[in-house]
Amino acid sequence: MKRITTILAMITILITCTILLCTTDTLKANAATNGQLTYTLGNGIAVITDCDENATNVVIPDTLDGYPVTTIGKEAFYLCKNLENVSIPNSVTSIGEGAFEECTRLKSINIPAEVTFIGEEAFYNCSSLASVTIPEKVNSIGDDAFYACSSLTSITIPDSVTSVGSSAFHNCTSLTEVYISKNIKKLPIWTFSFCYSLESVSIPSGIDTIDAYAFYSCKKLANVSIPEGVTTIGSNAFSNCKSITSITLPSTLKMIGSGGFDGCDKLGSIIIPDNVTNIGSEAFKGCSSLSSVTIGSGIKSIGDDAFTDCYFINKINLSCGVKVGVRNECITQQHTIDESNPKITKKATCNETGTKTISCPCGLQSRTEDIPTTEDHQYGAWSETKASTCTENGQESRTCSVCEKQEVRELSAKDHQYGSWSVVKQPSSTEEGLKRKTCQICSNNEDEVIPKLNESNSNTSNSTSLITASIVSALLSSGITSAVFLVIMKKKK
Repeated sequence: MKRITTILAMITILITCTILLCTTDTLKANAATNGQLTYTLGNGIAVITDCDENATNVVIPDTLDGYPVTTIGKEAFYLCKNLENVSIPNSVTSIGEGAFEECTRLKSINIPAEVTFIGEEAFYNCSSLASVTIPEKVNSIGDDAFYACSSLTSITIPDSVTSVGSSAFHNCTSLTEVYISKNIKKLPIWTFSFCYSLESVSIPSGIDTIDAYAFYSCKKLANVSIPEGVTTIGSNAFSNCKSITSITLPSTLKMIGSGGFDGCDKLGSIIIPDNVTNIGSEAFKGCSSLSSVTIGSGIKSIGDDAFTDCYFINKINLSCGVKVGVRNECITQQHTIDESNPKITKKATCNETGTKTISCPCGLQSRTEDIPTTEDHQYGAWSETKASTCTENGQESRTCSVCEKQEVRELSAKDHQYGSWSVVKQPSSTEEGLKRKTCQICSNNEDEVIPKLNESNSNTSNSTSLITASIVSALLSSGITSAVFLVIMKKKK
């Protein structure tokens, strides 16, 4: 089995080598020369692929064999150390990876207006290149594109550019001025590091991240404006910027990376905004002139040595809830009881007090307090304990199932239940009569006067009245009601 595997591997290698040889032969077959230049043709365009390493002045034609020259290919002028001037035609739209890498005598170059892409290491270590204009159609600048262009004094990154690669202008030691496209979202790692002559920079408002080492060791950088919108300052982003005396951090900032301002020994004061939650280790280490530090309310952690060798800081007072790393002797932490966030250890009821514990953020200091009993009784339904009558109010009560507290309320007295009226005294022409009704529950009487009889009727009806009175009295004594009596009288008439 092992023997078969070995044979298959050898066959694979042979096939791969054959393909590579064929590809190389094809490229050589397609390659052509024009003076000091080598080029290839394909897909309707000409691509510059190589140049005589002894060339000093080169003019690239706009067409080769009838094809427009649109691309300066990968490493086309690599290590042409004698090249001083090169003229690029307006037909070129792309400058490839390492196109002019190590052209150490190249002093100037015109990048055509139609170029949209500058590849990584395109002008790497072109140490004599003193000036270059990036066209306004360029949208991308690759990693290390102008790395160690130590004679370059100024650079404008036009607003068409949306992406700049890492170390794009690293070690451009003569660079004093820079304009940064407002459409870039991030300054990547090492972008302007070791630009020793850079004195000021304005960071556009569209940027949200200044990545690690972006301005590392820009020793003359004294004025830097960090706009609102920036949320992150990466590790060592401004480390060893020895001319910075003050810097204003935006309110949008959330994090300062480790070594962010390490070695900024002329920085005198700093205000950390409230939105910053983390200050990395060694963030302000060696800021030996720093005497005033204000740290915002949002801080949660400060790394080791963040303020080491900051000799003039008196004290930075922080809450004990902030996690502080070692060797930050200027920071003192106070235990502050947080009244707004008590922990309920026993809930209060209607008959028992509760308890709550109030602690400082670190939990090392706390106190316990009672919670008063509540009035939130768990009452049952109302139950009648005394029935109401027509002379007395009644009563009902309910009881709390927790503490057995009883709540009592009155029931209103009922109305009298009166019977029918009965004549107690017959009226006459000289005296009023009287009728009465009696409550069937409490025997309470209610009387009403019967008016006197008229005199005109008294003679004619005297005998009748006497008879009627006798009958009425007899009927009433026998239990016949007044209503029945009236019926009899009507029939009699």
